[in-house]
Amino acid sequence: MSSNLLLHAQFPSDEALGFLRAWLTKDSVDHLENPSQGILVARKEGTDETLGFVKWTVHREPEGEEAHEELPDSCRAVYVYSLTEEMDPEDVWVLVAIEEARKGHVRYLSVHESGICGPGVGSRLLRSVMSLAEAEGTAVVLESTMGAVAFYRKLGFEIMQGLDMMLPAIGSSDPTELYEERCMVWRSDKL
Repeated sequence: MSSNLLLHAQFPSDEALGFLRAWLTKDSVDHLENPSQGILVARKEGTDETLGFVKWTVHREPEGEEAHEELPDSCRAVYVYSLTEEMDPEDVWVLVAIEEARKGHVRYLSVHESGICGPGVGSRLLRSVMSLAEAEGTAVVLESTMGAVAFYRKLGFEIMQGLDMMLPAIGSSDPTELYEERCMVWRSDKL
């Protein structure tokens, strides 16, 4: 299981993680069927081994209020939905960033451990999304854990907003640990 504190706060048990895996699978199928969403997969040459993938959504005109998906009791909904519900609307960094202009929102960039700090799989996947965004005339927005901020900066992303919140330590329910993310944006020089 990941060492990401937010993931542990949102999905603190095997049952909750099972729900997340099923949801991510459904979300990936939805990405394949929806023309405003995309997935790129990097495979090791000459094999079926997946080295990494990137998923994104192109945000167009708002389609009204989005309903929350029902979460099982094993998930901590407070840490899933509180990111947008409990904040001042001006501080809801992802929503503000998306409303600022039509943007491609990178939802997941995942690289297998064998590709990390190696052949540049993550950089190549993200550059592909950036090229598609440039051709579409959009910017790219993503949320970054603090450990990945330098990686995204090297690719030209800038920090727009930050999110700092207290979360429970892994295996705990008391919010005692500071968790930080940054909302970052990349804009082509042509925009």
